[in-house]
Amino acid sequence: MAAISPASSSATTMSLNQPGDGLDPAAAGCSGSAVTADGATVRTPYGTLELRWSETCLTNWGRFLPSRSGFRFAVWVHRQEDNQSCGDHSGNGCASQLWDAPTVAYSNQLYECNYHMQAEVTIFDGANPALWYVTPYIGGC
Repeated sequence: MAAISPASSSATTMSLNQPGDGLDPAAAGCSGSAVTADGATVRTPYGTLELRWSETCLTNWGRFLPSRSGFRFAVWVHRQEDNQSCGDHSGNGCASQLWDAPTVAYSNQLYECNYHMQAEVTIFDGANPALWYVTPYIGGC
Protein backbone atom coordinates (compact mmCIF):
# COMPACT_ATOMS: atom_id res chain seq x y z
CA MET A 1 0.00 0.00 0.00
CA ALA A 2 1.61 3.25 -1.11
CA ALA A 3 1.08 6.33 0.93
CA ILE A 4 1.66 9.81 -0.39
CA SER A 5 2.62 12.31 2.27
CA PRO A 6 2.02 16.03 1.81
CA ALA A 7 4.76 16.96 4.28
CA SER A 8 8.17 17.84 2.93
CA SER A 9 11.26 15.98 4.12
CA SER A 10 14.15 17.62 5.83
CA ALA A 11 16.82 16.54 8.26
CA THR A 12 15.95 17.59 11.77
CA THR A 13 18.19 19.67 13.98
CA MET A 14 18.13 17.04 16.74
CA SER A 15 21.41 15.32 17.47
CA LEU A 16 22.04 11.77 16.38
CA ASN A 17 22.57 10.14 19.74
CA GLN A 18 21.75 6.45 19.28
CA PRO A 19 24.27 3.72 18.30
CA GLY A 20 24.84 3.69 14.53
CA ASP A 21 22.87 6.89 13.83
CA GLY A 22 23.95 8.69 10.67
CA LEU A 23 26.35 6.00 9.44
CA ASP A 24 26.48 4.51 5.96
CA PRO A 25 25.13 0.96 6.53
CA ALA A 26 27.55 -0.54 3.99
CA ALA A 27 30.63 1.18 5.44
CA ALA A 28 29.51 0.29 9.00
CA GLY A 29 29.24 -3.42 8.10
CA CYS A 30 25.48 -3.49 8.62
CA SER A 31 24.22 -4.17 5.09
CA GLY A 32 25.76 -7.61 4.47
CA SER A 33 23.04 -9.63 6.17
CA ALA A 34 20.30 -6.99 5.99
CA VAL A 35 16.74 -7.87 5.04
CA THR A 36 13.69 -5.87 4.11
CA ALA A 37 11.51 -5.46 7.20
CA ASP A 38 8.25 -7.46 7.09
CA GLY A 39 5.46 -5.36 5.60
CA ALA A 40 7.85 -2.54 4.70
CA THR A 41 7.91 -2.68 0.89
CA VAL A 42 6.01 -0.10 -1.16
CA ARG A 43 5.71 -0.36 -4.93
CA THR A 44 5.29 3.02 -6.62
CA PRO A 45 4.92 4.09 -10.26
CA TYR A 46 8.62 5.03 -10.02
CA GLY A 47 10.07 1.94 -8.35
CA THR A 48 10.19 0.00 -5.08
CA LEU A 49 10.79 1.55 -1.66
CA GLU A 50 12.07 -0.67 1.16
CA LEU A 51 12.77 -0.26 4.86
CA ARG A 52 15.95 -2.29 5.39
CA TRP A 53 16.82 -3.94 8.73
CA SER A 54 20.15 -5.11 10.13
CA GLU A 55 19.94 -7.62 12.97
CA THR A 56 23.70 -7.22 13.42
CA CYS A 57 23.61 -3.44 14.01
CA LEU A 58 19.96 -3.05 15.13
CA THR A 59 19.50 -0.30 12.53
CA ASN A 60 17.16 0.61 9.68
CA TRP A 61 17.63 2.59 6.48
CA GLY A 62 15.59 3.33 3.39
CA ARG A 63 16.43 1.87 -0.02
CA PHE A 64 14.86 2.81 -3.35
CA LEU A 65 15.10 0.70 -6.51
CA PRO A 66 13.88 2.79 -9.47
CA SER A 67 11.95 0.97 -12.18
CA ARG A 68 12.65 3.56 -14.87
CA SER A 69 14.83 6.58 -15.62
CA GLY A 70 14.09 10.25 -16.20
CA PHE A 71 13.58 11.57 -12.67
CA ARG A 72 15.50 12.51 -9.53
CA PHE A 73 14.83 11.30 -6.00
CA ALA A 74 16.00 11.36 -2.38
CA VAL A 75 15.76 8.47 0.13
CA TRP A 76 15.13 8.86 3.86
CA VAL A 77 14.62 6.87 7.05
CA HIS A 78 12.52 8.35 9.89
CA ARG A 79 12.43 7.46 13.59
CA GLN A 80 8.99 8.34 14.95
CA GLU A 81 9.65 8.76 18.67
CA ASP A 82 12.28 11.52 18.42
CA ASN A 83 11.33 12.77 14.94
CA GLN A 84 14.84 12.02 13.65
CA SER A 85 15.37 11.72 9.89
CA CYS A 86 18.41 10.57 7.98
CA GLY A 87 19.12 10.76 4.25
CA ASP A 88 22.12 10.36 1.99
CA HIS A 89 24.88 7.75 2.27
CA SER A 90 27.61 9.80 0.55
CA GLY A 91 29.36 10.75 3.78
CA ASN A 92 27.37 13.91 4.56
CA GLY A 93 25.70 12.59 7.71
CA CYS A 94 21.94 12.89 7.37
CA ALA A 95 21.56 15.66 4.80
CA SER A 96 19.54 14.96 1.69
CA GLN A 97 21.12 14.00 -1.61
CA LEU A 98 19.40 13.82 -4.98
CA TRP A 99 19.94 10.71 -7.09
CA ASP A 100 19.27 10.27 -10.81
CA ALA A 101 17.14 7.27 -11.70
CA PRO A 102 17.83 4.45 -12.48
CA THR A 103 20.52 4.51 -9.75
CA VAL A 104 19.64 2.30 -6.76
CA ALA A 105 20.21 4.39 -3.62
CA TYR A 106 19.83 4.11 0.12
CA SER A 107 19.85 6.44 3.11
CA ASN A 108 22.20 6.42 6.05
CA GLN A 109 20.92 4.43 9.01
CA LEU A 110 19.20 5.11 12.31
CA TYR A 111 19.12 2.87 15.39
CA GLU A 112 15.79 1.04 15.61
CA CYS A 113 15.58 -1.02 18.80
CA ASN A 114 12.37 -0.07 20.67
CA TYR A 115 11.56 2.65 18.12
CA HIS A 116 9.19 2.84 15.14
CA MET A 117 10.84 3.40 11.76
CA GLN A 118 9.66 4.39 8.29
CA ALA A 119 11.36 4.72 4.89
CA GLU A 120 10.53 7.52 2.46
CA VAL A 121 11.36 8.39 -1.12
CA THR A 122 10.84 11.92 -2.41
CA ILE A 123 10.34 12.24 -6.18
CA PHE A 124 11.50 15.56 -7.64
CA ASP A 125 10.15 17.63 -10.54
CA GLY A 126 13.28 19.52 -11.50
CA ALA A 127 14.59 21.02 -8.26
CA ASN A 128 11.23 20.84 -6.48
CA PRO A 129 9.85 17.94 -4.42
CA ALA A 130 6.71 16.67 -6.12
CA LEU A 131 5.68 13.32 -4.56
CA TRP A 132 6.40 11.47 -1.32
CA TYR A 133 5.96 7.73 -0.81
CA VAL A 134 6.42 6.13 2.62
CA THR A 135 6.40 2.67 4.17
CA PRO A 136 4.30 2.00 7.26
CA TYR A 137 6.01 2.61 10.59
CA ILE A 138 7.59 -0.66 11.79
CA GLY A 139 8.89 -1.29 15.30
CA GLY A 140 10.72 -4.09 17.00
CA CYS A 141 13.85 -5.44 18.66
